[in-house]
Amino acid sequence: NVANPEPEVKPLFQCGVCMPEGHDHNATLYNAQNFAPAITSISDEGEPLTLETKRLWIRPFKESDSDALYAYAKDPRVAARADWAPHRSRLQTNTLLKKWLSQPKHPMTPMVVEEKSSGMFVGTAQLIGVYTHEPPRATVATCLTEHGHTQKYEAEVLQALCEWCII
Repeated sequence: NVANPEPEVKPLFQCGVCMPEGHDHNATLYNAQNFAPAITSISDEGEPLTLETKRLWIRPFKESDSDALYAYAKDPRVAARADWAPHRSRLQTNTLLKKWLSQPKHPMTPMVVEEKSSGMFVGTAQLIGVYTHEPPRATVATCLTEHGHTQKYEAEVLQALCEWCII
């Protein structure tokens, strides 16, 4: 009597992020029975795409993010994770912000990661690439503040952007 082997479950989508300090996060989505979705709502009707998770908003940048972006970009700990030099002036940050504001509002453009409970800017995230081979894959860039790291938001951001790719 030969036991029937378990059928192989093929991934629906794989998503990964690699950060400069070497902490990698990966998520594999199989189907709705294999994971608890991170996205609790998506808003894109008449306004730029915003993803909502249990603890976060992932949304396009706004001009009002200038101060928070500057505080984030000048932090040497953030700069080391982002693999850039800390910003030395508001002009440098505002130039970057203007560039991002002029781009389409979707996850292929850098987005703000905002803590829902406090409204605090806790980092940035961007969908870098989506590849359609089997299984489909995506690469995400994320860089969080120290607070974002201590709250372990990377995996939540990763899963939300991964889910957005298959919705």
